[in-house]
Amino acid sequence: MGASRTSVLALKRATRALNLVGVAMLGAAVSAAGASAEKRVQVRGAEAATEPVIILIAQEKKMMQRVIVTLSGLTGGPAAAADIRAAQERVIALLQKSGETFEINRRYDLIPQLALTVSEGGIRALRGSPDVESVKEDGVSGTF
Repeated sequence: MGASRTSVLALKRATRALNLVGVAMLGAAVSAAGASAEKRVQVRGAEAATEPVIILIAQEKKMMQRVIVTLSGLTGGPAAAADIRAAQERVIALLQKSGETFEINRRYDLIPQLALTVSEGGIRALRGSPDVESVKEDGVSGTF
């Protein structure tokens, strides 16, 4: 019975150690994905390790927003396609340079817009760009 109890305790210790390693890896991944230092989770024991990381990841996802970016000074149509593409490239370069998290959902060829998912800081960067006329929430459209 003593050996069995020792095995159980050893298994629990190993599980806690693995949990801490997993939390460290998740923390590094979230940090690399753009989590600020203020949002990092301090873990004191394995028992509290998994829940704060899950909450942290949920907070990061919640801070992203789908938007439609309308580019300024451009008209739509085939004649404007090259200008639209160039303006889209400048806006994407701005977001990359800002270091903010973003994802391109759709690039339009003939209308001066981009559909993006961006962080709050990315929205601020977009609104400060001379290439951007407006940034509006991408609503879900239903059938008519």
